[in-house]
Amino acid sequence: MCFFLFSEFTADLSVLIKTWNTENNRKLKALISSGISQQYFPQLHPAECSIGETEGLLTQKKKIKKKNLWLAASELLWMAPALWTVLPSRMSLRSLKWSLLLLSLLSFLVVWYLSLPHYNVIERVNWMYFYEYEPIYRQDFRFTLREHSNCSHQNPFLVILVTSHPSDVKARQAIRVTWGEKKSWWGYEVLTFFLLGQEAEKEDKTLALSLEDEHLLYGDIIRQDFLDTYNNLTLKTIMAFRWVTEFCPNAKYVMKTDTDVFINTGNLVKYLLNLNHSEKFFTGYPLIDNYSYRGFYQKTHISYQEYPFKVFPPYCSGLGYIMSRDLVPRIYEMMGHVKPIKFEDVYVGICLNLLEVNIHIPEDTNLFFLYRIHLDVCQLRRVIAAHGFSSKEIITFWQVMLRNTTCHY
Repeated sequence: MCFFLFSEFTADLSVLIKTWNTENNRKLKALISSGISQQYFPQLHPAECSIGETEGLLTQKKKIKKKNLWLAASELLWMAPALWTVLPSRMSLRSLKWSLLLLSLLSFLVVWYLSLPHYNVIERVNWMYFYEYEPIYRQDFRFTLREHSNCSHQNPFLVILVTSHPSDVKARQAIRVTWGEKKSWWGYEVLTFFLLGQEAEKEDKTLALSLEDEHLLYGDIIRQDFLDTYNNLTLKTIMAFRWVTEFCPNAKYVMKTDTDVFINTGNLVKYLLNLNHSEKFFTGYPLIDNYSYRGFYQKTHISYQEYPFKVFPPYCSGLGYIMSRDLVPRIYEMMGHVKPIKFEDVYVGICLNLLEVNIHIPEDTNLFFLYRIHLDVCQLRRVIAAHGFSSKEIITFWQVMLRNTTCHY
């Protein structure tokens, strides 16, 4: 970045200086060439600017150059009106305007870049950084809707909790008529519920009424009174762990997933039945050594203040992770000691690492699909969870999977 700024800055200066060939402009030329280039950039050349790509770590030399760039950019902005009066008349008015505009823009960009906060990235991860001895992060949001059936009096084999937005009526209905419809697989009970937050007040309030009617009809909505936004997905996950801990503690396995995920429920039940162990079990699509993103795309960006480490902990993608009954209350208890961060799946990964629970990596790599892919009927029968599909596609996949097609595995 330093090399780019220096080369662009000196190139613009050289173009302007070459046009000043009259006696009256020599003084101004000397002012810019010596007063800026030498005063603020002594012995500055590209070799000095090639500071290694150190992931945001600032050396003392870079801090000095930053201060000098700031002063130079400020002086250029101050000189812009003077440059207008001294440039030779033979230069066209349009060229003059564009030159000054580009010079001012360059100076503004330098000032803007230098004003950005710079943080040190911590290379070595210490998960105790997130831990508080007292449970100061315990969430006390109120349940405004809960399931009709009393799950605490049942012993379901599997409970699937699906994060959903209040307006995603079609997505919920698609799940109800496909992979969430059947309540028993080979005699093992499977329950599906939807996790929601509160719709913002500025939205159409008739939606809340229709949501309550939907809940009266199906009885499968779990809602708390936090705002339902993308940045509050972690609160939904905390709500899920709290609900299972308090109201459905007998579920042998729990899965958290999303409305844009196709679940082969039968295959999932088979997979869980074939496990050799049913304690301290956590699986899904594993993400190991995944780097934290500091760019401008807000959906995947996380700030240094929120997460100062270079690498995320080992975790399973939020498309669908499954855990055994014993882990749910332990993770929920740990959540009271760990400040929520933007990404709910990473947050669960932090809690798992603090609990020293290892992620189970499936031997079959064709069970979980993080990215949208084309799946034929035979692949659909083998998959557990595939991410990135619309409500119509989920319905189509389910209908295709139920066809009497012979597959040769």
